[in-house]
Amino acid sequence: GEVQGRIILLLPQIEQRDGRWHATPAGIAAAGDEQPDMPAPGPDLVAWWARRMKAAGPLLCLLAQVAPRTLKRDAIAAQLGMSARGGAFNRHISALKAAELVTETRKSLGIAPSLMGNS
Repeated sequence: GEVQGRIILLLPQIEQRDGRWHATPAGIAAAGDEQPDMPAPGPDLVAWWARRMKAAGPLLCLLAQVAPRTLKRDAIAAQLGMSARGGAFNRHISALKAAELVTETRKSLGIAPSLMGNS
């Protein structure tokens, strides 16, 4: 179908290394002027990602405000007016974790140190 066709077209432009996807030189060339200008690590980069993560953005901003501390899932959900067991809340966390923007240890979430410039 259409999705499979798009994936096949992208294969020369992406590759997986160390369990992560990266653009190949061909992929970078194909992106041309569409490559985003990313701010330096810190509040501006958090805001840049929050806009792109859409509904998960407020969760990312909350974790940035308390950094370097972490928050338990229940505390985050309460501050955002969500249910910690709800589907939307868990999808937001999954999206942020998949993008490597947050880390989770023992049900506590924190902003990824590299996002704030603390790698």
